[in-house]
Amino acid sequence: MTDFTFTALYNNGDMLTLSDNLSFDNIPREDLVGMMVKIGNGELLTIHLEPGQKLIYRARPVKSPGVPSEQQKAPTVYLVGVREKIGDRTVQFITYIVDWIDKGFRIHQAGKWNDDHPWFYTPTLHQHEALPGERYQIDGIWRTK
Repeated sequence: MTDFTFTALYNNGDMLTLSDNLSFDNIPREDLVGMMVKIGNGELLTIHLEPGQKLIYRARPVKSPGVPSEQQKAPTVYLVGVREKIGDRTVQFITYIVDWIDKGFRIHQAGKWNDDHPWFYTPTLHQHEALPGERYQIDGIWRTK
């Protein structure tokens, strides 16, 4: 597996690196201007946010049904992207970083989340990702932003 780090970037120059003690759900959203993905000391990808855009981030382990966990060779997929409302449309792009246990990593990009993706379920929006008028869930309760 690849040694990725994900760092939130702020307009005052501050940077917060996600860790076991600091999850994406718990980082401050005010003045967030992007996210940097690094491998070791090298920058792999930086997502820049414009005013009104929301950052998307997920890490999803991909499971192979019927294969014991210690024998899994399926990847972890990191999703990093941007969502925004333009008029009455939601526009997004997502970068998928697929980290294979035994094959290194690959990067894919898409213009939107694919609800019929074969690897994992459609994610539920987090409150900080929801755009005005969209529904999100907190502790199993649906709300509208």
